[in-house]
Amino acid sequence: MIRHLAHLCFITNDLERIVGFYRDRLGLAVKFRFTAADQSVFGAYVAVGDTTFIEFFDQHL
Repeated sequence: MIRHLAHLCFITNDLERIVGFYRDRLGLAVKFRFTAADQSVFGAYVAVGDTTFIEFFDQHL
């Protein structure tokens, strides 16, 4: 039986758009972003409650 979901991971072709939707439309907090050496953002963690997260990664990793 599943008692807890820690995180889900999705690969997206438009990282900023999907993170913006969850942040702006659903009111969820972006907990942190993954950045490359050149400071480009390639992923983000969005909180869904206290201990559950949705992680999004750019498909061009």
